[in-house]
Amino acid sequence: MKQNRTYFLTAFKSTGQNSFEAFWYADSLANVTSGIKSRSQKATLTVEEMQASAFFVAGYMRLMQDWLKQDTPVMPKQLAEIIYGFMPAVIKQFLW
Repeated sequence: MKQNRTYFLTAFKSTGQNSFEAFWYADSLANVTSGIKSRSQKATLTVEEMQASAFFVAGYMRLMQDWLKQDTPVMPKQLAEIIYGFMPAVIKQFLW
């Protein structure tokens, strides 16, 4: 995202059902929940795990958008560490 900042800033301006943000959210949530299921060897997630996943995805997406708008003042590795720190414990145990 840092290397293609202008592209992503433009993509986030799209709105509606087929917006980049809606796609990114759905794709990220699917990746997170799939990762949890795979590593926990569960067929389905608990309500708490689903809520934590949705909360985490929405939160990290907002941090990423703010990061891009601020001209990426923090290095990507630092941002990843910040995001990891905010990950809810109920799902963190299965993801990293």
